[in-house]
Amino acid sequence: MTRALVMVLALTSLVLAQSGAVLEPFKPAPLPETIKPNPIPKTMMDFPRGVSMGGSCLPSLKGLMIPTDVSNAKASLTVTKQLAALVAADQAPRTGKPDPDGANGDQIRREKALVLLAKAVTIEDFINIGLIFQHGNCVPHFRLANALAAFAMSLEKQKQIPSKTSRTANLFAVTLDRSLMFSGKAQKFGTQASSWMNQCNRVYVTDPRTTDAERAEFGVPPLKKLIADAKAAAEPNCK
Repeated sequence: MTRALVMVLALTSLVLAQSGAVLEPFKPAPLPETIKPNPIPKTMMDFPRGVSMGGSCLPSLKGLMIPTDVSNAKASLTVTKQLAALVAADQAPRTGKPDPDGANGDQIRREKALVLLAKAVTIEDFINIGLIFQHGNCVPHFRLANALAAFAMSLEKQKQIPSKTSRTANLFAVTLDRSLMFSGKAQKFGTQASSWMNQCNRVYVTDPRTTDAERAEFGVPPLKKLIADAKAAAEPNCK
């Protein structure tokens, strides 16, 4: 095989999906450098030592190709409907309803969404896949959701859609915070709250350099409201 042919084959590894979208290897951008306030406010909690989300990562994202250019792609109503159905199923157990896909529902939906990713074209497609992967079981899943939200935001910019009024910017903020949190870093926006080690529900430690004006750009409420919401969601008898 000649060197020229090898080069051609290498270039064509950036293949076209069935939709006509250009696919490239998934390479998440570096996480931003965040800092933790010292001391940590009583309204926040740090990530417990020994807790990690670097484990099983099912499905694996090794060798994953994702759309990076959909300018000449043709959207599929079938794909969009299938992804919308996956999101509806994803939300069912989170609103007190039985999971239609059973005990391993989240993983099943991630596997199905991964198959549809190569055919995704619309902003809604990328948002829906991101929503599914924000409920992943490892940091790479959150990074994928964040990358898809960022790509959807770029499509909104091309179409002159104001991101701060959309779900897209908020999904970007949430998945970035989740990626940072489970990487042991302070979150940037303050969207993540929980209760760990018998403590009341609190906001996970947040970079104090992030302003409420910056939060507003991504559809995130002011930090005081995030803290108040976390407190309101606490169990009545939490310690």
